Amino acid sequence: VNIVSGEFYTYGQLLEFSQNLASSLRDMGIGKDDVIAIALENSHKFFVVYLAGLYLAAPMHLIDPEYTEYEIRHLLNLSKPKLVICSKKALKHVTTIREEVDFIQMTVLTDDDDESSEVCLYKNLIETPKTPFQIEENFDFDDHVAVIFNSSGTTGLPKGVLITHGNCRMHLSYSVDPDILTLTPEEIVPIVVPFFHTYGSNMVNDVLYIGCTVLFFDHFTSNMFLQTIQEYRVAFLFVIPTIIDFLINSPLVAHYDLSSVKHIYTGGSPLSKENKRLLQERYFDINHCTLDVIPVLFVNFRLNLETFRECYGCTESNGIAIMSPKDGQNPEGNFGRVAAGREIKIVDVETQQKLGPNETGEICIRGGIMKGYVNDIEKTAEAIDSEGFLRTGDVGYYDEDEYVYIVGRIKDLIKYKSFQVAPVELENVLLRHPAVKDVAVVGKPDRRAGEVPVGFVVKEEGAALTEKEVSDYLSEYVCTQKKLHGVIFVDNIPKNTTGKILRKELRERLEHSSSNSTTS
Repeated sequence: VNIVSGEFYTYGQLLEFSQNLASSLRDMGIGKDDVIAIALENSHKFFVVYLAGLYLAAPMHLIDPEYTEYEIRHLLNLSKPKLVICSKKALKHVTTIREEVDFIQMTVLTDDDDESSEVCLYKNLIETPKTPFQIEENFDFDDHVAVIFNSSGTTGLPKGVLITHGNCRMHLSYSVDPDILTLTPEEIVPIVVPFFHTYGSNMVNDVLYIGCTVLFFDHFTSNMFLQTIQEYRVAFLFVIPTIIDFLINSPLVAHYDLSSVKHIYTGGSPLSKENKRLLQERYFDINHCTLDVIPVLFVNFRLNLETFRECYGCTESNGIAIMSPKDGQNPEGNFGRVAAGREIKIVDVETQQKLGPNETGEICIRGGIMKGYVNDIEKTAEAIDSEGFLRTGDVGYYDEDEYVYIVGRIKDLIKYKSFQVAPVELENVLLRHPAVKDVAVVGKPDRRAGEVPVGFVVKEEGAALTEKEVSDYLSEYVCTQKKLHGVIFVDNIPKNTTGKILRKELRERLEHSSSNSTTS
């Protein structure tokens, strides 16, 4: 169901359209070894195109249609697709790039208002094809690439991540595991994350397999989201931390009845400790609430959650690798335990030696991980070790009960003198300050210390907060090497679509301000 337009389609229609499209594309010469690039917004057409790609066993490179020409050019040059299927939003960029390269042979436009001879129209390809539908079965299921995702690109241009049919099948097994997910065909599930993202694509797989009623938004507004939950009596929410923050703190929530919500799953980036604490108060008896300020989500009703689960994973792991218990009542500061079919080890960042419980190092994952990076043997070898473990780049440890704690990113670690300082640790402390709405800590080059921590802080509206007050607050909780060497107040913290802090932008801002002060 398209919430914005009101259009709806049955599973029978999706089956007919996708099989017809697969047959039409096969007639046009698309086979199991031909990459299809897909640049589409969330829509029923994405489901049709995605299913057709699976039927053909053609690797599908999923691309954000909002990307610039520069970004799309980079990605297309990585995967070299024979066919690009896009909406009008990306067509101009695709057309320009197609004139520059020799590998794109066809472009399919999903909008219906372009009769250019340069493109084929989707609407014509989903009509009765010339040849009968036939599913491709002659390939190695566990090794053949199904989807190409794009790495987050927070440290540079994205890499193409190769996910096999076997990887998808493993993640799909979670959707029918009652210890992980209890979705049934009767459930109504809104999907608010982009379908081209790992999280969104796995959601597409799950709901198609189970047969749920799917609600999607071709553009998203807060009121529309809340109205949808209320009107359809939604029980399951699959969201990212920014939406959790909105649900807890936005005054809009008080105007809607969200009491139908029983299960919340969140992923894509870490949930702040404060918001996690608020959600873990899942019984919310207002008369016995221990919170100083009752979140607006719980003012008009008791949100009696049966499930709250925080999921950890990455593009290269194809989603969930670590998951919190159903009730979310895991020890403070950790993501939960390793998911079924996965293994982890912690290795020393410098020596790569395997570490034991409560020893901090790099988190490595084995089981269900990517095949590698597109046309990049060197980067693949750097990412996957000789034992088949994926180096996540995340720093953490596990305790005696096998709960996994994540304290930061290797590339984000601030190297102050001989110490390694994790920005996330400092951010979690600062977020407890009542006048701090959001915060990010990055390292600033320093001639003597190597790097020093600097905080970018967003104040709560109307808060009178000084740099000294921020620094002094943190100093109460951390040792000397972790103290801030500067505070910068900003209106917002730059983040990507899944809520991850774009630290590179903040470091560049620091470099720019330093160069300006030097020249002045």
